[in-house]
Amino acid sequence: MDLIRLFEPVTINKIFLKNRIVMPSMGLAYTDRQEFNARLAAFYMERVRGGAGLVFVGPCAIDKAGSVPFIVSLAHEANLPALAGFLDEVHSTSDARVGAQLMHMGRYALSWLSGEPCLAPSALPSRLTGETPREMTLEDLRRVRGEYVAAARPAVSAGFDAVEVLACTGYLMSQFLSPVTNQRADEYGGSPENRMRFPLEVLAAVREALDPGVPLGVRIAGNEFMPGGNTNAECAAFAARAEKVGIDFVNVTGGWHETNVPQLTANVPPGAYLYLARGVKEAVSVPVFGSNRLGDPLVAE
Repeated sequence: MDLIRLFEPVTINKIFLKNRIVMPSMGLAYTDRQEFNARLAAFYMERVRGGAGLVFVGPCAIDKAGSVPFIVSLAHEANLPALAGFLDEVHSTSDARVGAQLMHMGRYALSWLSGEPCLAPSALPSRLTGETPREMTLEDLRRVRGEYVAAARPAVSAGFDAVEVLACTGYLMSQFLSPVTNQRADEYGGSPENRMRFPLEVLAAVREALDPGVPLGVRIAGNEFMPGGNTNAECAAFAARAEKVGIDFVNVTGGWHETNVPQLTANVPPGAYLYLARGVKEAVSVPVFGSNRLGDPLVAE
């Protein structure tokens, strides 16, 4: 079988990708001080040399309360020179592109590690951590929106080619979107439109802060696989709304950390969740990335 589509180039906003191989962000835990260190740089450079068209660094923290020590922080200015050096090497030695993924963990954060209270749409205990977060106030929402912007701007200044907002896997943006975790009684809870409001505000604020030519995307769960949670239809509807506020791509995975439905393990059939990406693609006109168990190039083709 010839690999034709896999190696077709594609342009997203103003950046040219030499092929359609995208390495998504993953939690590597290669740091315990939120620093971008030599081990992380070597890991990502190996993937760049391997030929991926687009590689995502992250998840990257935007603040202290929504993160843990094991991920790189874009809120730490001390990380920017190391990131800039790495990105300069990528761009001077390859034609790969590199994106930064912005994350806030919400109720998945660990207050005993961060020293800050966990924040979430509603004060509902997390089955993952056992902690009960504090319900975010309107001032919290304003501040966190600003922290996304404050992380995106220096990321691009350091040399990242694209920015992606994490809105899947049960983290903060997911928590707002889902009726499972969002039980607010104000304009940010209740109806699907209200639950979308904060994630869309974040995306719109980041879009406005970036140069128009910098691609902005969102990584979503094509299905939460949570009892009472959003299905592919609701997730596709959010993607369509996100396109209207200016995103340039949608990166589709599935499930939350809490779900009993396996996502990544070897017992998941290769390409099993591409139907989630297809459901999203039918709702948007921007490029859509499929993921989960696509390591075989013939399956990817």
